Amino acid sequence: MSESYEELKLRCERLERDNERMQERITWLESTVDDNNKYLDDLMLRIDKVERQIKYLASMQEQPDAVRPLSEETPPPHY
Repeated sequence: MSESYEELKLRCERLERDNERMQERITWLESTVDDNNKYLDDLMLRIDKVERQIKYLASMQEQPDAVRPLSEETPPPHY
């Protein structure tokens, strides 16, 4: 049984609407992925910075002269 012209026309219109919706979703998803990538890049930069700071602090602890002489220490604010 073949479809009539009107049935085919309606089917094509539905397919076009579905296609438009899918294109909108793809556009939204691409934008979301881009936003997430930017966020992850920022997080990775922050993590790298924190790792460098931790390594620096760890290296300071390993050095015997890591503690400054009292003459170089700043007294606490309550003095």
